Amino acid sequence: MKKLCVFILIIFIFSCNQKEVETPSDIYSKKSIELINDVLSDEHNICECILEPPNKSSLETFADEVPNFDYEKYILESFNLDNESDLKTLHGINDTLILKPNALVSNIRVIYRNEWDEIFSKYRFGIRDTIYKRYPYLCYLTKPIFDKDYKIAIVDIGIGSCLWHPPSKIRLIDGKWQFD
Repeated sequence: MKKLCVFILIIFIFSCNQKEVETPSDIYSKKSIELINDVLSDEHNICECILEPPNKSSLETFADEVPNFDYEKYILESFNLDNESDLKTLHGINDTLILKPNALVSNIRVIYRNEWDEIFSKYRFGIRDTIYKRYPYLCYLTKPIFDKDYKIAIVDIGIGSCLWHPPSKIRLIDGKWQFD
């Protein structure tokens, strides 16, 4: 009986020490936060707040916000892909980006979509002034899209709250993200 109790105790101890298995979504969010922090650490960065990207695919986001821009073609060209089916090999096309509080560099605040939507519903006509007063240096963010090795990414981080141009292509070189 004593041996059985010791055996159960050993199993219990080892099961408590096992690491949680990271899901692809966890890895994507972690890599995205690393990229965002690296880009926002630039001394020329003026972002004080980042608007959380919509919880939909990157292709849907661009289709909604910049309908005349062929984002799919841009992605295929940026990653040197031949077919639409190759888009499935990219991280971030359909992944959910989870921005946890305090995950970004200390002086950057995340404006979550529920807070954003609440402001819009409350201040419909005076929204522009309200936004500029509350968040004077608000930046928008697209969900980063990475190649299969997390070495090349497409992301757009900029002033304001909407997308107007193609996202930037950046590369991880010697542990630092650099714009192409």
